[in-house]
Amino acid sequence: MPKFCMKCGRPLSDDLKFCPDCGTAQAVTPSFEQQTVSAPPQQTYPPMQQNNAYPPQQSVGQTQPYTPQPKKSNGKIIALVLGIVIIVVIVLAMVFLFMDFDGNDSDSDDSNINSSSSIVDTWDVIHYYVDTNGEPSDLVGDMINPTMTFNSDGTGTMNFGGTNQNFNYNIVNDKICGMNNNDENDCMDYSLSDNGNVLTLVSSFSSSYDDEYSYNYTYTLVLQRK
Repeated sequence: MPKFCMKCGRPLSDDLKFCPDCGTAQAVTPSFEQQTVSAPPQQTYPPMQQNNAYPPQQSVGQTQPYTPQPKKSNGKIIALVLGIVIIVVIVLAMVFLFMDFDGNDSDSDDSNINSSSSIVDTWDVIHYYVDTNGEPSDLVGDMINPTMTFNSDGTGTMNFGGTNQNFNYNIVNDKICGMNNNDENDCMDYSLSDNGNVLTLVSSFSSSYDDEYSYNYTYTLVLQRK
């Protein structure tokens, strides 16, 4: 592209900085090759923050360590079971206490009343069994209103046929001794049942005759409290 002096208009070459005629300084026009295009200013951005909401991706072949998950607590179930067990135990205890106070446990009551004071009373003889060598018989039908009386001072009276017979007695280890002719060595086993309203006396002994015949006797008296 031709260049001219800015003052006198003389043609000039591109490399001249002053006009040779008028000496006017000329503006240097850069050639096309010398022209550079400035790049637009780059816009800076703040560094991106890492988003911790998502775990880093696992690369192929990398093994993650196993972390055991905590087990759920069974505390509520255990507390419920213990509560049920406690309720059952309380109910059973109340049932047994009620049986004891109500007198339904006859075995326990009878064991507690086997004492000398428990037989002090007048009793009707309802059975009088005599068993000889395994052949029992009830003799109460041959008696007239048979009764027995035990007094608190250790004395007593029996009436098996209209006549009173006095005796002394003593209780030793669930045995009543001395009723037969006041013999302390002659004892009868005794027990109470039906809440202390039935008294049973049992005595057993053996005898022989001419060393040839032997007999086993068992006497059983069943008395009922009047």
